[in-house]
Amino acid sequence: MKQLQQKPYPVWLNAQPKAALKAALSHAGTKTPIVLCDATTEQHCLPLVSSLLPKEPPIVVPAGEQHKSQDMLQFIWQQLLARNADRNSILLVLGGGVLTDLGGFAAATYMRGIRWVAVPTSLIGITDAALGGKTGTNFYGLKNMVGAYHNPSAVSVATRFLNTLPEREWQSGIGEMLKHAWLAGGRTWQQAAKPIDRKDISTLLEAGIRQKLGLVRRDPYEHGPRKLLNLGHTFGHALEAWSLETEHPLPHGVCVAVGMKYAAQVSRLMGRMSKRSFNALVRTIDVHQFPEALMPLRFEPLLERMRHDKKGLAGMVRMVLPLRPGKCVWDVEVVDDMLTESYLRLSSS
Repeated sequence: MKQLQQKPYPVWLNAQPKAALKAALSHAGTKTPIVLCDATTEQHCLPLVSSLLPKEPPIVVPAGEQHKSQDMLQFIWQQLLARNADRNSILLVLGGGVLTDLGGFAAATYMRGIRWVAVPTSLIGITDAALGGKTGTNFYGLKNMVGAYHNPSAVSVATRFLNTLPEREWQSGIGEMLKHAWLAGGRTWQQAAKPIDRKDISTLLEAGIRQKLGLVRRDPYEHGPRKLLNLGHTFGHALEAWSLETEHPLPHGVCVAVGMKYAAQVSRLMGRMSKRSFNALVRTIDVHQFPEALMPLRFEPLLERMRHDKKGLAGMVRMVLPLRPGKCVWDVEVVDDMLTESYLRLSSS
């Protein structure tokens, strides 16, 4: 068991699910958490740790980004109330990024806040969503528009859970890992420049976790450098939200990877990124052979969503732009014409 962070809450990395769960429950001081999982983790992940959990059935919600909603949040509140959960109760969230966002927000708001523990089971949950204390739901077709900062009491990672992931979810996690690798630069980015094997992911995985934790410790409430973690997300969130209304919704991490390429187009067009760095970013993302992302024929549906992005100001789109591996800038205002031209370049490449 490797401890990657002690404060403000411990983060552990281990291969085995039971060891990970024991660490989290021991730190939280409970053997009787209320368990929240989705239909997928109930089938594939819960059996790996069920012997350590109370016999009371878990709260189970449907799997999928489309269920990160106010209706599902209300369902979790109702279930907590039905189980007589009080302010001393602990919610154990066993699932991927959607579930840690939703479960963490339920914990943040039930009785004005109860403790929760994250045991992420997906690559995107392990590398990103379960870390940092951001919780929330989607609202009116916009990603993570309603939420709260509410740190977990502990995060315990078991890499064996990754063996249960379908290829689609694996690729989604790789998208976020590439973002962390670009932010880290150096050897970490070089490691990301070749296909990532499930059996040989530990070094890059740990580097990504440490990269995020370091930025969050410096800037817990995203007033400065933590904003770098939004690389690829202004366009990526818009694309993901739009895709949820189609017959072919796109995984979050795949949208982030496309969003990184879009941000690189903007940066190159603004003269902030060299051709060499631009090619390095695009080439590395393409190495991982993400599925083709269906995009609208017209840019306006995405632009409208980008204007409502939480990083914007007075309807002005602000982005994180990549400059070179290990170097980005945040809060760059980009005019509509440049956003549109970058989209045309991206969609024709």
